[in-house]
Amino acid sequence: CHHRNTRLPLQQSTHSLAMKLSAALALLGLCCSSALTGQVLANPIGDVLTLMKHLVDQVKADGKADAKKYDKFKEWCSDSSSTSDDAVRTATERKARLEASITKLTSDIETADTQIDEMASTLAELEAEAKKAKALRDKEHADFLEDEKDLMVMIEPFQRAVDYLEKQGSAALAQIDTKNMATLVQTLGIALDAASFSASDRSKLLALVQSKQGAEDEDAEADAALSELGAPEAAAYTKSSGNIVAILEDMMEDSKTQLAKLRKAETSAQHEYNLLKSSLDERTAENKKDMATQKGDLAKAKQEKAEAEGDLQVTIKDMDRSKNELGTVQASCLQTASDYEHSVASRKEELSALGKAMSLLEEGAGGSASFIQVRATALTSSPRSQVALAVKMLAKKHHSAALAQLASNVASLFRHGAASGADPFAKVKGLIKDMIFKLEKEGLVESKEKAYCDRELKRSGMKYEDLTDDVSKMDAKIDAVASRAVTVKGEIKKLQEELSALAKEQAGLDGIRADAHAEYEKEKAELKEALHGIRSALDVLRDYYGGDGGGAAAAMLQKDDDFDAFVQQPAPPHKHSKAENAGASVIKFLENIESDTADNLSKLETEEADAKSGYDKMSTEISVTSGGTKTELKHDEQAAKSLDTTMAEVQSDEETANSEIRAVEQYLARLKSRCLGKTDSYEERAKRRAAEIEGLKEAAALLASDE
Repeated sequence: CHHRNTRLPLQQSTHSLAMKLSAALALLGLCCSSALTGQVLANPIGDVLTLMKHLVDQVKADGKADAKKYDKFKEWCSDSSSTSDDAVRTATERKARLEASITKLTSDIETADTQIDEMASTLAELEAEAKKAKALRDKEHADFLEDEKDLMVMIEPFQRAVDYLEKQGSAALAQIDTKNMATLVQTLGIALDAASFSASDRSKLLALVQSKQGAEDEDAEADAALSELGAPEAAAYTKSSGNIVAILEDMMEDSKTQLAKLRKAETSAQHEYNLLKSSLDERTAENKKDMATQKGDLAKAKQEKAEAEGDLQVTIKDMDRSKNELGTVQASCLQTASDYEHSVASRKEELSALGKAMSLLEEGAGGSASFIQVRATALTSSPRSQVALAVKMLAKKHHSAALAQLASNVASLFRHGAASGADPFAKVKGLIKDMIFKLEKEGLVESKEKAYCDRELKRSGMKYEDLTDDVSKMDAKIDAVASRAVTVKGEIKKLQEELSALAKEQAGLDGIRADAHAEYEKEKAELKEALHGIRSALDVLRDYYGGDGGGAAAAMLQKDDDFDAFVQQPAPPHKHSKAENAGASVIKFLENIESDTADNLSKLETEEADAKSGYDKMSTEISVTSGGTKTELKHDEQAAKSLDTTMAEVQSDEETANSEIRAVEQYLARLKSRCLGKTDSYEERAKRRAAEIEGLKEAAALLASDE
């Protein structure tokens, strides 16, 4: 509230003894002058004493009125001080609560930031561990593919050689000393030449046999050494001889066993990696979910802190204003109390001076009244003259045109009524009574107006201050909400861009994967169709050329001793026979093609599986990242929606409050023009009116005493 610095009037400054005595002496001179011209006043000293008595009564009445006014002012000081003190205490308590809340929210924000940093570090560790595991798995898989390829390369030539030799019959089943490496390699070389193996395949197979046999020889030497040392034998029987097919089959079975173990180990390693990857993915998803929740809590804490800081600023302003108001009230009340004490002392001095002057006049006039008296022309001094003079002096004192007119009418009635012999008392009493009624009515009307003005000014002033305080708080809240909304919407835009980028990345992966899978299906169908045709052709050729191949094979392994005996014999006509060599070449060529096609199909399927695994992994990572981002985006969108709703509500409330403020301002302007636009205050007018009524009642009393 705004307080006026109310001061009580100092009677000494407006009713000094010197001025009042000067007025009395001037009146005395006027009376004397009137007496010389034939007026009815015959005792001016008595009139002056009467006036001074009225003055004493007026000073005492003013003192009583000021005392009542001061009592009300003291009550107002007590109420205003208590109200302002309560406002300061309330604002101080609210300030402490807000500061405690801000401190706690600051701590919560710091804790959330720390936890988010720790979660980010954990995520980085999980991603690093997953990357490390993936790199190790890729290396292990690459080693597996290399080893598998080497074993497949070993098995395929063995199988081809076994298939060929089995078709050659008993010659391929001849017993060979496997301990003699040279014999084994020579015999196998002859068989491979007979089977039309290419130089590359021949060299590869012989090298495999040599390496295999070398490894077995090393194992045998180690067993012999252990036997010499007394160690038990690893096996009770070791082959020292066998046919070529059996030897090759043993080598091929060993290679297949190694391949099976290798594939089993790869399957086990892949399973363990899948379990580890699943665990890491679950921990990563859970960590990202927790991080998104923590970020939502962090955003909420930041919003609450911003609102609390805005409320704190408004509270500090309210507290400072209340302190200033309390200081103003206390200073005003102290100054007014000092002024009142000075006014009481001054009034006592004035009453003392007036009493002393009246005593001096009474003492001086008691023994020599004739010294001031003048001759009267018709009448001695009477209440009539006193009434006319009192009304005239009352009009002059209060600058009242209505009283001046009344005094003129009273003097005229007394003058003309005396001359005509009529009694003017009734008319004068009527005039005075009408004037008193008029003044009392004006006082009642103005009292009601004053009560209305005080009530409406106070109510409207309080309403205006409440509304302006509300608008200040709303402005602070709007600023805080707007600032937070800008931050949240910036985060939303960033998250939307991240989601869009992830969606584009996933769409690109989907397109690449779809194209790759379509190409795989196409190539797979082509390879299967080609492989089916090749195998069907091999079945036909093998069925045809594989019937009597044993004799031809035997011819390749032994020299025909009777050949020279038939050199001189003319060549008989050729009989049709199977083109076994050419057929074998065709079969061999088709077998190579079959092997290559099967390898290509296997590689294609492996590549497809690897591509799908990589696609699934990347899709899972994108899905997990998108899920965390979507959760965080959901929290931010909810926060933004809440902020927009809050902003709209506060802006609507502020617009309503501003409309009310404008209406109150217009109403206050009209009230001030109506209630405060007068030159003198209501108290002054009421005091003057009361004095006028009291003076008129005294004049009426003079008339009653004259009847």
